[in-house]
Parts: sequence; C-alpha cells; structure tokens
Amino acid sequence: MKWEKLRPVFFATLAAHGSGFARRTVTALAVAAVFASASCTQPPQKPADVESSVIGVALRFQGVAERIDAVYFVQLGGTDRVRGHFPLLRSNFRRGDRFYLLNAPPGRYAVVATFKIDPHNTIVAFSPNTFYTAYFGEAMIRRTIVEVEPRSFTFMGTFSVRKEVDSLAGDETQAHYRSLIEPTLKDPANPSGVAEPGVNSFSYGASPLTAAREARTEAIFLTAALGDLENSGWESLLRKRQKALLPQ
Repeated sequence: MKWEKLRPVFFATLAAHGSGFARRTVTALAVAAVFASASCTQPPQKPADVESSVIGVALRFQGVAERIDAVYFVQLGGTDRVRGHFPLLRSNFRRGDRFYLLNAPPGRYAVVATFKIDPHNTIVAFSPNTFYTAYFGEAMIRRTIVEVEPRSFTFMGTFSVRKEVDSLAGDETQAHYRSLIEPTLKDPANPSGVAEPGVNSFSYGASPLTAAREARTEAIFLTAALGDLENSGWESLLRKRQKALLPQ
C-alpha cells in the first residue's frame, strides 16, 4: 500500500441536505481509489529510508457500533491555522481502532475526518456501496496536532468522538474540509454531470468526548503497535520511543 497525497474527488449532487446528512453519487474512479485506500489486508509498508517516521492515533465512535476504515490527516503549514489547502492524506495502515501514517515526512500534522465504506449497504436499496465521512471541528483538530521529527514515532492520542447526525456542516473548519474531500462539483470527466449510479456518500459532523495523550496512554498504544507492525521494519522506532517514556 503506497503513501500518496489525495487528489480531490468530484461529486455530483443527488439530494438536498434535508435530514442532517448529504447524499451524493460518485464516479467509479473515486470508488476504486477509496476501496484501495480503505483496505488494510495488505501488510504495512516498510520504511522508505533511514529518515522515515510514523504517526499513530487511536480513534473510535462512542456509543455507535460501527468501525472506522481510515482517517484523514493534513500536513499543516508553519502557521497556527488549521484551515487551508494543506496536503491531505489518508491513513495507510489500520488495526482495529489504531490508525497509522507510515513514512510520514517531517512536519506538523492533524486529523480532520474519519471515513468508512459499506460495500453491502442495506439501508439505501438502490446503492450497493455507501461512504460515510465524519468531519472534526476546529477544537477537535487542534487536540490532535503533533510535530513529527525525522526517524521518529509520534503519538497523536487516543480519542472517542460523537457523531453529530443532526448537523451537517458544523463549524467553518468542518465545512472547509468537507469542501476539499467532497466538493459538490460536476465530474470534470463527464460533461453531463451524471455520475456513476450505485454509490452514495453521507457526511456528518463529529465532536470530541474524551482525549488522552499522556505517557501511560502512549505506552499502551506502543505495546499494541509493536504487534500491529511486527516484522515491518518499524520496530526499532517503536522501541526507541518506549524507552524514552520510561521514568528516568
């Protein structure tokens, strides 16, 4: 599974916002890209070079029995802003509720959204494939910000969030990242604007309930990460970070 920047996916509007979510059809090209990125059956990619780094974050919806397939990271600029046209990246490895960005270049990062695909949707009868994206507000995004150094493991934290099914756009930051991930534009490859049938996209807001980034929480994550990334070449970075957490 290769790490790469995401290109915007273009959506054709199918239904009005109505009941707290957006529903759109998407192109077959977008479907193929999302299936490839959401799959975690492949082994984790190995370090690209000696400077390679890893970001890890644990994230789950509280009170909702559903999985998360991937999270969206942004590589922030040098300012304090969390809204901008920053590089948008999807996690490239997952185990349970632990998400990784392997081979992350140095810089400041945050998480802005979660993603799930349901290939056998039973709610929308005409749509066998359904995407669900939940967007974080500015307060939540700021709690995930980390600075990644070369040759390092960086822990963002362990978070539980609540899905806001009654509001779509939320704050300006949620609306901003929704416009980047799901721009409601015609498919430029299809002048008629009629997208491929059979796929829907649903958008939600999400707000934080709990967040933890203290040493004990990170130590628990690292223990799990050593199993998640076993024989992948990342173990030395994880153990180096474990050693740094030990009381001096």
